[in-house]
Amino acid sequence: MPKTNTKQRILDYVAQFGEASPHQLVIYLGISPQALFRHLKALMESNQLTKLGAPPKVYYRMAAQRMTEPEIAISEADRPRCQPWCWISPNR
Repeated sequence: MPKTNTKQRILDYVAQFGEASPHQLVIYLGISPQALFRHLKALMESNQLTKLGAPPKVYYRMAAQRMTEPEIAISEADRPRCQPWCWISPNR
């Protein structure tokens, strides 16, 4: 059997489906749960995957990319005019 890059296959699977359970990955990869968890641990330590949930319902997702400040320009006319508080009534 040829040697494969298991960690990359895990990342590809999770990227394709959004998230994956350990059971899904074991079936897909055809490896033992022990081998899978060794790879998952390394991927989490390198901040490539994040773990969601707690046993028995655990899922792995791609680690969130670093978020940057959105570049949204709000005109002065669109800014709220009721700072620091607003009075909202049913009548305009």
